[in-house]
Amino acid sequence: MHPTTPLRPLVAAGLLSLLAASAAGVRAQTLTPEQVVSIRSVGAVALSPDGGRIAYGVTRPRDEAESRGAAYSELYIMPTEGGPAIAVVEKPRSASGPQWSPDGATLAFTATLPMHDERQVYAVDREGEGLRPLTTSPVGVGAFAWSPDGSALAYTERVPDPDSVARRREAGNDVIVMSERGVFDRLYVQPLDGPASAVTPADRDVRDFVWAPGGDWLAVQVTEDPATDAGYMFREIHAVAADGSWMHELVETEGKLGGMAFSPEGGWLAWLGATAFNDPLAQSVMAVPVREARAAGPVANLTDGMRLSAVDVGWLGDRTLWFVANEGTGTALYRVRRDGSRLETVVAAGEAVFHGVDFAEDGRRFAMSASTARHPGEVYAGSPGGELRRLTNINPWLDEVALGEQSTIAWTGPEGWTIEGVLIRPVGYREDRAYPLAILPHGGPEGVSQDGWTTNPLYPAQVLAGEGYVVLMPN
Repeated sequence: MHPTTPLRPLVAAGLLSLLAASAAGVRAQTLTPEQVVSIRSVGAVALSPDGGRIAYGVTRPRDEAESRGAAYSELYIMPTEGGPAIAVVEKPRSASGPQWSPDGATLAFTATLPMHDERQVYAVDREGEGLRPLTTSPVGVGAFAWSPDGSALAYTERVPDPDSVARRREAGNDVIVMSERGVFDRLYVQPLDGPASAVTPADRDVRDFVWAPGGDWLAVQVTEDPATDAGYMFREIHAVAADGSWMHELVETEGKLGGMAFSPEGGWLAWLGATAFNDPLAQSVMAVPVREARAAGPVANLTDGMRLSAVDVGWLGDRTLWFVANEGTGTALYRVRRDGSRLETVVAAGEAVFHGVDFAEDGRRFAMSASTARHPGEVYAGSPGGELRRLTNINPWLDEVALGEQSTIAWTGPEGWTIEGVLIRPVGYREDRAYPLAILPHGGPEGVSQDGWTTNPLYPAQVLAGEGYVVLMPN
């Protein structure tokens, strides 16, 4: 940044509306507010067990002429080697949570389709054909997961409102009180050829769950209170029988919890956890041996002492885990032995900002959603030791848009701390000119500004760069 740059901090909220009036005068090749609200991005990515097919979701904003509502979430299938995509669900319908069956023959997902009034789990074959419902929940399905042998589904279902709450709402008092029983999520197991049965009590809120590889029980994260704060701070990891006949605490934890994963043989459970009750994030990779649905040894923190924040975890065989971590303004993919040794970098921080990593069963291929400074989320594929390959281009018009140069910068803050941020120079930046400065701080406070695609309606970074601003997003 030029040392004589005058500081003119701006508040991000409402910037798009303030800039819209002047956008008509901006050169046509810079990003406009109207274009920002039309940008599509890849969300969930699911790689088939054999590594041959990728299912992926695309968030598609509504057009100006459409009625108000959430963006559409479309679903597609494509070959891992690239090629034409098959549309499974497109606007005006939406789908989410794509998951391949263990044998890779079927893709399941949740959607609200004409076949049922509520959201259900639906399935298609590898070619996107043969659409059929797998569930008939009377109140709709939340999250779901295939059983290890593909013969059943586990899913969450909202506990119906108590009679008193229902009567109050029918009378017109529809205020939502988050601590009411009506927001409990209960876990159900349904054989594909039979009815569903509840396996957790109605007074426990199920926040996350994963099947044990044997298929006879599941690990679940539950709270006694369905309120938001309880979901952050007071989750417990329990084991529950797939037939609902028993439930008990699996391992003692403290503080926030994130995603869980069993080793293929079921002898170990890994999860994202906190190191203390006041740890602001579930950002450490934890692992514990499991015997007879109980912890069989001490919990190990596999990322202890590492300057990173883990955000996803899974297994590559019984002795090796993979995890994704935020590092500075980037993300990285690692492999580590379950004893914490032999940490290896699979994808280094700085190549792209990514999430939703999914490995093939043999661990030789993976897919993800990734963004860079030049484009929002796209489907990428790769292999350990190989290069990342971008497989989609869902906003081709962005190739013709002039964007400001983006980079990570660092400076020394109070008490000698090194602070990083993402800096975007104005389009057409010149060293001999001074520019106004727009500061776009992230929320959270545990959030982070990352050096990938940075522009959205609340943070119109590249619109400001097109208007001649230096944009700083500090961490």
